[in-house]
Amino acid sequence: MSGSKICRILREPTLYNLTLGIVIIVILVLILKQGYISGNKTDTTYGKDNQKANNELIEDICTLVKLPDGKLRGRKAISSRNIEFYAFQQIPYAMPPIGKLRFEDPVPPEKWDGILNVTKNTKTCFQFINFLHVHDWRESQTEDCLYLNVYTPVCASSGGSLAVMFYIYGSGYLSGASDYDLFGPDHLMENGVIVVTFNNRLGPLGFLSTGDNVIPGNYGMKDQVLALKWVNRNIHYFGGDPNRISIVGHSSGAASVGLHLMSKLSRGLYNSAVCQSGTSLSSWSYQLNYKRNAHHLAVLLDSSFNKNASSEELLKFLRTVPAEEIDSVVHNFPKSLLDQMDVQGWPFTPAIEPDHEKAFLTENMYSAIQEGHMDRVPLLIGIVSEEAFTKYDSVTSVLSERVEKWKDAARTLDEDSASMVLDNMNIVDETEKKRIGEAIRNLYPPGPFANDLGKTVKKANNELIEDICTLVKLPDGKLRGRKAISSRNIEFYAFQQIPYAMPPIGKLRFEDPVPPEKWDGILNVTKNTKTCFQFINFLHVYDWRESQTEDCLYLNVYTPVCASSGGSLAVMFYIYGSGYLSGASDYDLFGPDHLMKNGVIVVTFNYRLGPLGFLSTGDNVIPGNYGMKDQVLALKWVNRNILYFGGDPNRISIVGHSSGAASVGLHLMSKLSRGLYNSAVCQSGTSLSSWSYQLNYKRNAHHLAVLLDSSFNKNASSEELLKFLRTVPAEEIDSVVHNFPKSLLDQMDVQGWPFTPAIEPDHEKAFLTENMYSAIQEGHMDRVPLLIGIVSEEAFTKYDS
Repeated sequence: MSGSKICRILREPTLYNLTLGIVIIVILVLILKQGYISGNKTDTTYGKDNQKANNELIEDICTLVKLPDGKLRGRKAISSRNIEFYAFQQIPYAMPPIGKLRFEDPVPPEKWDGILNVTKNTKTCFQFINFLHVHDWRESQTEDCLYLNVYTPVCASSGGSLAVMFYIYGSGYLSGASDYDLFGPDHLMENGVIVVTFNNRLGPLGFLSTGDNVIPGNYGMKDQVLALKWVNRNIHYFGGDPNRISIVGHSSGAASVGLHLMSKLSRGLYNSAVCQSGTSLSSWSYQLNYKRNAHHLAVLLDSSFNKNASSEELLKFLRTVPAEEIDSVVHNFPKSLLDQMDVQGWPFTPAIEPDHEKAFLTENMYSAIQEGHMDRVPLLIGIVSEEAFTKYDSVTSVLSERVEKWKDAARTLDEDSASMVLDNMNIVDETEKKRIGEAIRNLYPPGPFANDLGKTVKKANNELIEDICTLVKLPDGKLRGRKAISSRNIEFYAFQQIPYAMPPIGKLRFEDPVPPEKWDGILNVTKNTKTCFQFINFLHVYDWRESQTEDCLYLNVYTPVCASSGGSLAVMFYIYGSGYLSGASDYDLFGPDHLMKNGVIVVTFNYRLGPLGFLSTGDNVIPGNYGMKDQVLALKWVNRNILYFGGDPNRISIVGHSSGAASVGLHLMSKLSRGLYNSAVCQSGTSLSSWSYQLNYKRNAHHLAVLLDSSFNKNASSEELLKFLRTVPAEEIDSVVHNFPKSLLDQMDVQGWPFTPAIEPDHEKAFLTENMYSAIQEGHMDRVPLLIGIVSEEAFTKYDS
């Protein structure tokens, strides 16, 4: 029966047709059911085939990466912990460094057509094979070795968000490779991290140097830089985030990490660093006697080579020698490679280059650290409990022989203490050299190293850290602070009495403060010895009579973090009080003890007080408010420099008590202070307090002059007054304040205080040109978070008096 006939029957509403239609439907259902049951027998097989095809499709997609340089085909892999990941091995990041590219900076690779197979490692750089007895890569050595590997736990087409570990292998810059078996990513894949390993040139091919611009050296380090640049450009194609790159290394790899922190070539290519079992200060991590090493190598290659040949001749010769031969002579260089290593740094390791545009390292490592010439990124340094345990068998087999050699060496050192002195200590006098050598030898058994190495090393390490953390290099010059301990036993670093302005003396008296000049050398900033002239007995709190000077514009920075660690901490800019007549940034009175545990940087400072800080003639001759303008200049200093102490210039709070609180209120009103802070706290005072402003400016100024010299003309011009006051010693101006007027409080409680902030005529450098009440009413205030408060026992320090 045809389909059309069935349909026609079903459309005709007769009993026969209805019955027949039901029968046909039942038959169709039975047919379909039978088909389903039959198909069910092969369903499992079909599902598996479908899943397999799906997996193969995913693998095909995830192992194909299209870079700007060309396409790559990687492979899917399974870690030792049964985690799937994708491996892209032996990706070229540089042209082969052969021919004219030997002893040259690495060059980015050319683009390629088609799909490049990157599924296994087959190449390692020439090296000193038996150096650490770990692995023999003799069969895979080649000069064409600049390749990297990317291991990613995500499908390579999934975009970039994962953190990236850029791993630098170790082995003394003489050996090593990005070998999968030795440096595979197995243990990291389950943590969602992309791992990048790579080869860089080693030994003489990577680190030979003539100490000049012909063969400046550090090619192995520049390989690392180019590999880092490759990662920055391409890692997002593998699922990585170029803004989350950590450079990690062990042994000489750790030393390399330390050098990247110092190198201008590496800036901005990573975001954090880890040094494992090595630093750039390790004795084996640097090369001395570059030229001698280079020529010695040439002579080993060809005994007729002229030791006095020029660098150009040396380069020309070395480019003609097969890489295999250069590699082979390293095994005999010098007679025992360790002869030089343990004393004078190692040959064919990083070297200090002449200063040129493409130099990787131009500064001694110790100097770079001391001067703070380091990239300020998070840094982790550590060791493992069983350092070099893989060498145990090989070490024990030769230990007896070495002990005998060390005994011979010890006898030599006993007889000649001068041999303990390193060449780079630059000590020429033999007597002095022997004396210093004797001192060095005394550190070894039976000295402190014999019985308690840990404490000795820890002490040396702490001293080094303190030396680093208390040295700050500012644009104006270097500072040496000190380490301190708070009353709550918290370590912090104190930098006291840093100049933020020129001394306001001579023609700078009654003038706006001027930024200080730069200085040479290192400025010692370890204690407060200077305070500004003031009304000593005003609040009976402290007597700074002995430390008073007109040269008083200094500030203090107290930071709970190492000063070289970059800028992220909040900053408290503290303004002391005492009616604008007294006060100082004294450590004993305004030390940072209670704040150091809270991770806040505290800045305190002196500003001019009394007539030297606030005398005004109400015109442009002596407009006044010099003490307030000192505060503004100190704030500007903090904005420019606080990051060098670990502070964030975008997190500055201005905080004050008493007249310091009134000052905070005035900064909120002043156009000079705009943008220099982010929040404010007024404690026990405001700019509306009766004692916080000055009336009768001119009368006060002339009254002071008459007290200094009774013959002074009360009607003298402002210019004459200024000329006269600049001739009077600061001590005399200070002394008459104690008798001004008959009772200082006569005027204070009614008309505002003399020698406090004043409203200036409107001029470009004016601090305050508007009445405080008007400024608040008109809303002429900086709109930042503001906290105002008092304490329960106001002025309790005055109780006895």
